[in-house]
Amino acid sequence: MSDFKYDLEYNTQRKKLVISEYGRNIQKMIDFLVTIEDRNKRTEFAKLIVKIMGRITVQEQDVKLYQNKLWDHLYLMSGVDLDIDYPFGKPSLQEIMSKPERLAYPNNRIRYKMYGANIQNMIKTVGLMDEGQEREEMILIIANAMKRAYIAWNKSAVQDGVIFGHLSELSRGLIELDAGKVKLNPMYDLLAHQSKKSTNGKKNSKKSKKNNKNKQRRK
Repeated sequence: MSDFKYDLEYNTQRKKLVISEYGRNIQKMIDFLVTIEDRNKRTEFAKLIVKIMGRITVQEQDVKLYQNKLWDHLYLMSGVDLDIDYPFGKPSLQEIMSKPERLAYPNNRIRYKMYGANIQNMIKTVGLMDEGQEREEMILIIANAMKRAYIAWNKSAVQDGVIFGHLSELSRGLIELDAGKVKLNPMYDLLAHQSKKSTNGKKNSKKSKKNNKNKQRRK
């Protein structure tokens, strides 16, 4: 029987990765980088590692911001004690680890969710407008948009009077329409408009993909 033993290494026995998305080989390169005594050689090797890091991750649109982030990650993975010439200045651990300010969550109460906040805000704005043709046209546009949204949300027909009632409620009585005098677009017109818009969007998407393929073939 052979006395040969397999020297296997398991992840559970290995050192935990600082940033796992770059993998263990990149981490080993950085561990070796720290041991290089010559500062110029250390800087050149760091640039090479950052290039490799950029190739194995998805590049963001803002190239400068993306490169800055890669150098920050190199700094973290080196144990935050790497003495080299940083192209964006030596990173600050406090700035890297700081969390962005929390976004303010909108507190606007939406009475009818199918209309959304934008239509509700438009109603408030138009309700305060001076009487005139422009105001009347804007009211009709909003009312038809409300009817379209109602049909899309509830998957059912709706009487104009219901829309007018909601419009009056949301405007706090500033906008009043008479169902006997004002007629909104029929349901099939609204659905046809929505279907046409969706079809045009798909055509434009297919056209864009076709153009991109043609550009790649030319290259």
